[in-house]
Amino acid sequence: MGVAKAWRFSLIPANLALLQQQNGHNGKHVCGRSVNTTSSQQRRPLSWSLVCGLMLFGLGLISLFTGHVASDLEWYSQRLGKHSLYSKLAFGGREPIDIWKSKYSKYFHGCSKRGPRFAPAVRERASNGYLLIATSGGLNQQRTGITDAVVVARILNATLVVPELDHHSFWKDDSDFVNIFDVDWFISYLAKDVPIVRRVPDKFMRSMEKPPYTMRVPRKSAPDYYLDQVLPILLRRRVVQLTKFDYRLASNLDEELQKLRCRVNYHALRFTKPIQNLGQKLVMRMRKMAKRFISVHLRFEPDMLAFSGCYYGGGEKERYELGEIRKRWETLPDLSPEEERKRGKCPLTPHEVGLMLRALGFTNDTFLYVASGEIYGGEETLRPLRELFPNFYTKEMLANEELKPFLPFSSRLAAIDYIVCDESDVFVTNNNGNMAKILAARRRYMGHKRTIRPNAKKLSALFMAREKMDWDTFSRKVKSSQRGFMGEPDEMKPGRGDFHEYPDTCICEKPVKEVEKSHNGESSKQVALESTTKISKVGHLYGVGDIHIGDPDPPLYRAGTGVRSPTWMSPILEVSNTCLDSKLLKKSGVVVVVAAAVAEVFGDDRLRRSCSLEVFPKQNDIFITNNNGNMAKILAAGRRYMGHKRTTRPNAKKLSAFLMARDKMDWDTFSRNVKSSQRGFMGELDEMKPGRGDFHEYPDVCICEKPVKEVQKNHDRDSSHQVAMESTAKIS
Repeated sequence: MGVAKAWRFSLIPANLALLQQQNGHNGKHVCGRSVNTTSSQQRRPLSWSLVCGLMLFGLGLISLFTGHVASDLEWYSQRLGKHSLYSKLAFGGREPIDIWKSKYSKYFHGCSKRGPRFAPAVRERASNGYLLIATSGGLNQQRTGITDAVVVARILNATLVVPELDHHSFWKDDSDFVNIFDVDWFISYLAKDVPIVRRVPDKFMRSMEKPPYTMRVPRKSAPDYYLDQVLPILLRRRVVQLTKFDYRLASNLDEELQKLRCRVNYHALRFTKPIQNLGQKLVMRMRKMAKRFISVHLRFEPDMLAFSGCYYGGGEKERYELGEIRKRWETLPDLSPEEERKRGKCPLTPHEVGLMLRALGFTNDTFLYVASGEIYGGEETLRPLRELFPNFYTKEMLANEELKPFLPFSSRLAAIDYIVCDESDVFVTNNNGNMAKILAARRRYMGHKRTIRPNAKKLSALFMAREKMDWDTFSRKVKSSQRGFMGEPDEMKPGRGDFHEYPDTCICEKPVKEVEKSHNGESSKQVALESTTKISKVGHLYGVGDIHIGDPDPPLYRAGTGVRSPTWMSPILEVSNTCLDSKLLKKSGVVVVVAAAVAEVFGDDRLRRSCSLEVFPKQNDIFITNNNGNMAKILAAGRRYMGHKRTTRPNAKKLSAFLMARDKMDWDTFSRNVKSSQRGFMGELDEMKPGRGDFHEYPDVCICEKPVKEVQKNHDRDSSHQVAMESTAKIS
């Protein structure tokens, strides 16, 4: 924005200087405004309409040359102006990349529910006719066609007939829709969006005077094209078939239509039970061997290499074999393999994929699932990757006999690979083909699971020069090159890129409560692991002695009774089981004031002697009132204002009854009744509706929500204290 402003305003003084030279500082009318005369010399008046026209012409040139700048500025202003959780996160930067999981993935979730203004589907009889779809390409290319077919049927207000799959492509697979996808689920899930039938009714077909009208629409056609060109034919003929239907609908559509795309692709298209069951079996077998694993879609088959026009050092044999395959595409131009590699258009070799992963930080004991068809060069091509990652598995290795029924069908085999790659912790693509796009989009929708795309343009130069640098230098450069290609939420500006790869309309920010909940779980695991390793060194960290854990005679037991104090009195450190050195607690920011009160109530000073509670500061973590007097009200309000610190008010009405009858019940029953009666009296945020109660006790107008970053920071600190203390108690 600063650049554009500087550019624009730098021209204004020059224009003014030019006008002043032309005017001679005389008093003239400039675009309708008068200027006082400062020169005694009288000059011939200029045509100010001409001057104004020149100025407008100059401004027009400026706007013409800065149009691309303005478009970027508009995007940035929208992003920076929208104070959302997404915009507040510190994406990017130069912080180390977690190769297994994006730290920001927890802030987003897939959202594709119908909006309130999205009208329900019309009935089959009330629709404008039947829409037949013939898809094209392999499994994932056909998947895009099926997804768009549902949306086109919605646009045309037509009844969709279950799409017909391509039996004549390079893969020569005779599978029908019912062999790969659960057709009943497909029809029922989308019933509220589009009427879908298995086939055109026979009665309707017999009544037709002419066969269905067949046509092919241009690629990426807008909805208006279908309304102007296809709908009139559909109304006239009642049945229309669209052929070669892949990527025939524009990427940018209305928000509700985009969400319909997501409902189709990520929910309605469910694989059949045999495919789903085998795919999940392979995932479970990988999980038994390793808690987390990588899936790699090599896409190093002969057809891909031939289509790319690249050369991989196989001599005349390679050039001849790939050249023959390339002849199948008559429209492909002659390409320079060297130039294509420099442009990053060539798939990496399996060896290069392995080098990239090792440079990113994956160790050689990482488990790899390799999804691919027939690798060009066979085992010799795969050998370097196996050496880098010995834990190398394919579907053929994991399911030998179980895979036999699927072997004649390439699309069903691709579906099994799809399931395992989707469930993997990290998915690595090796090109920008259909499976890479579709699966990367699904992983974004399902929570931004780590998806790595090689930055082939930069990596190609590094691989060519890798012999000239040591491993540390190579690794550092690979990590630098891969920034922006690791599947982070901010890698693509909203609205940019193909929707089938970047379904930004269907990805929403999570509510703060959900983020906190998921963040708590992750922080707990992480801090617990860290605290177990640090626990033996904690005395050195804080300059105090060893921690005393697990007193056999817990200090919060009343002497001679074995009755434990109510657990709501010790929520911070579970001090009933753990007694920590008071200096350590003071330095680590933990305060236990309630424990001292309990010790005095029960007449037991062992806690005071062992923990030296007199050193604790006055600012306690829990404040317990015993009446509703002025101090209780004012102090409770102050603690609410200062961050809703725990303030416990006894529910005297219910507690009185329990206390009178406490000798008639065991401790567990008494404790359970006390906890139940204290709900709504523990100082929670929602105990009093806004505007109710005395303002001196409930200053709700002065209490606001914290920014997301502050919430996260405080939550990290609190989780660290709590989980660290829990882990110290469990270690023994």
